[in-house]
Amino acid sequence: MARSEKRLHWLMLLSGRWGVQVVHIRILRVYLTRFHGWLVHVSRGAFPGSRNHMILRTTGRRTGKIRQVPLIYIEDGDGYVVVASSGGFDLTPKWWLNLQANPEVTIEIRGKATRVRAEEVSSEERERLWPNLLEVWPLYDNYVARTERHIPVVLLTPSDL
Repeated sequence: MARSEKRLHWLMLLSGRWGVQVVHIRILRVYLTRFHGWLVHVSRGAFPGSRNHMILRTTGRRTGKIRQVPLIYIEDGDGYVVVASSGGFDLTPKWWLNLQANPEVTIEIRGKATRVRAEEVSSEERERLWPNLLEVWPLYDNYVARTERHIPVVLLTPSDL
């Protein structure tokens, strides 16, 4: 069992023992993600473990509000590649649903904001990119095994090119 899976396993055990519902764990995940995004933003990616992280800013498809999420990325040519894994959970990440509604977004890497256009890569491109993604985050294979949903690989291409 991978380290992140062990953490989730212990959270689930503790939640049952303390009478806390899984909903509270999801709320905790939201706040931890926001805190992580703040660390990536403030440190400009220099915080330990944040080197390959970006901040993705989308527009909420229902609310119209700006939403931001820290994501692991790799570079591919002039673009950036991210994975809509949601930690291997069966729920599709909201940021991916927002990207499908409005693919023109902003990313921030090391304090520099860039306008990009998002699109899911083809299966051939996915096969080419997957080993590179695993080098940065080996748990992606565990996520694929854990869920039945298709996990999209997304290419973010700068709009000004």
